[in-house]
Amino acid sequence: MDEYPHDLIEFEERFATEEACLGYLAALRWPGGFVCPTCGHTDAWTTKRGLWHCRGCGRQTSVTAGTIFHRSRKPLRPPGEYLKTALLYHMPGFRPNEHYFREMKRYGILPPDFDEANDPIDVFAVEQKCWQSLWHRPEK
Repeated sequence: MDEYPHDLIEFEERFATEEACLGYLAALRWPGGFVCPTCGHTDAWTTKRGLWHCRGCGRQTSVTAGTIFHRSRKPLRPPGEYLKTALLYHMPGFRPNEHYFREMKRYGILPPDFDEANDPIDVFAVEQKCWQSLWHRPEK
């Protein structure tokens, strides 16, 4: 798996389409290829809705299941919107809104006692930790 993009240009090139975003999530979730969460079978096909259909047990799995994108009906890549948000990170003194902090706490990226008003935040580090939380880690 390639490293996460280092700048906005790399980001825009890599995640230009919804398919590219889903492909990246699939590679993070299953670095060695698809593995069914129910039966462990590795052979699957994708449905018209973008779900992975296991040939072993028939379970359908979304690449976003169990992630911060779980049950989201919004596209991963709304055209132009992410660019506007990403540019804010480069502005001196930028602070994310309360929804960002709430979700990062909810998914364990930020500690529950994080003080949105006073604690310092490195948005890039938080985003990287968020993306790394999507990586597949096989049970030992």
